[in-house]
Amino acid sequence: MSKLQILIVAAVALSLAAWFASHREQQRFGVNEGQMLVPDLADQLADIDTVTIQPAGNDATTLTAKDGQWQVVERGHYPADTTALRKELRKLAQARRLEAKTAQPDFYARLGVEDVEHAQDTTVRVSAHSGDELVLDIIIGKSTASGSYVRMLDDPQAWLIDQSVALPRVTVAWLDNPLLSVARNDIQRIEVSPLDGPQYAIHKDDPEQSDFALEPAPAQDASLNAANINRLGAALSSLRIEDVLPQAPSELRWSEAKLSTFDGLQLTVAVAKSEDNTRYLRLTASAADSADEALLARVDAINAKAAGRVFLGPQYSVDALSMTHSMLIRQASQDSDS
Repeated sequence: MSKLQILIVAAVALSLAAWFASHREQQRFGVNEGQMLVPDLADQLADIDTVTIQPAGNDATTLTAKDGQWQVVERGHYPADTTALRKELRKLAQARRLEAKTAQPDFYARLGVEDVEHAQDTTVRVSAHSGDELVLDIIIGKSTASGSYVRMLDDPQAWLIDQSVALPRVTVAWLDNPLLSVARNDIQRIEVSPLDGPQYAIHKDDPEQSDFALEPAPAQDASLNAANINRLGAALSSLRIEDVLPQAPSELRWSEAKLSTFDGLQLTVAVAKSEDNTRYLRLTASAADSADEALLARVDAINAKAAGRVFLGPQYSVDALSMTHSMLIRQASQDSDS
């Protein structure tokens, strides 16, 4: 037999061996195709009290349930937004195995199901506990038009499932937002103590009144800057925090705004801006003596989230609450120029 014939025979033999190995693997796992990925998960969802999300290349996020409320452990147990968590866990509870993929670690990266310590891109490990019991430990990889590639941590076999699973990859995305929302029409008065210039206030006498008045009022040769007054009135209309911090830098200078609504809600908001333009915010809530039980409950809910915490605040809100009295006035020369 010539060398060429030997090479051909060897190649055919290797091809046949690979085909038989693949066929045996398909036979081995074919019995599971169409079955539930995690058969008992649907019955255990209500009992899960801790979930850890570990994305490749990012810090882990731990969500834990305490007294019926989910919290973000890495942010001082700040309340968590669990909308995505509940949705994606339900998907995993409903997921069925479409197709057995590789069981070879060397090929995991193609599907994004390698261990997160060595992974890149979209790989995420999700672990869920009910008390001390590990309910779920799964690596979620790349997605296709049919679903997602996944691998259970206790099984080398990777699967294509019939659900596309995607969880937020950064801790701040799990924070419950907005912190609060106060509609412009509900505001009766905002008193501002800026870093520079005099204290001032904007106010309305009636909820139906469309425009705020300014005190001290502008001089006769000036008018109100309606755009900036409206910015101030809308500063807390949907206050979305950007992060929760253990403390603020000590060198910050804080301005303060006190807001009152027609129904008796009272908010004290302190804002500051660092030299690198990072914006900080602190907030506490209280209620007027005439407040009803619903308002008192709202105050308690706001303080449960905000009291004693420092936030990275949104630019729009912090800058609006930092405005000086002069920024709310248009001089006559400005009016003529416009």
